[in-house]
Amino acid sequence: MDLNQKLKKAFIEESEDLNASPQLKRKVLNNIYKQTAGSQMKKKIVMSSILAAALLIPAGVFAGYSYLVDGIYGSKEALVKAGGTEQQYEKLETKLERAKQVLNEREFTEFMSLNKQLADYNLRIADAQGTVHPERLTKEEQQNYDQLLKKLEPYFEKLNGTKEVGISAEAGDLIMD
Repeated sequence: MDLNQKLKKAFIEESEDLNASPQLKRKVLNNIYKQTAGSQMKKKIVMSSILAAALLIPAGVFAGYSYLVDGIYGSKEALVKAGGTEQQYEKLETKLERAKQVLNEREFTEFMSLNKQLADYNLRIADAQGTVHPERLTKEEQQNYDQLLKKLEPYFEKLNGTKEVGISAEAGDLIMD
């Protein structure tokens, strides 16, 4: 027999007569229970953290979205106050999103700047129903207004493939169709 086997046999023979005290058994069992309960709590905490992150991250992204139209009119309320509707706001937002995809960054920045100037004119000359009245402008302002439309024309050509540029009757919503 080899030494390891002799030692193992000797330990077994000696330990047959040994009995653990009830107090020692309780301590060992309590320690085992605490370890398993602790790992279960850790699993619950990790799972609830993952679930919370999965729910909060998309909500935070949605809450952080800024509308492109707000860069022109300030807010949905400002457009509605000027005679527009929420549907026009959403329609214009869709058009601006499309323009952002089609135009490069420099073109889009200039396009938004020109639209902001056009919106400023439209807010001044729109009536309570949102109808735009360019005839309310002075001759000089009318010329600036027409030049602004001409500057926007290449962008509409690129977006639509047509030369149709105009102002709708409601709150200065740009016609890009």
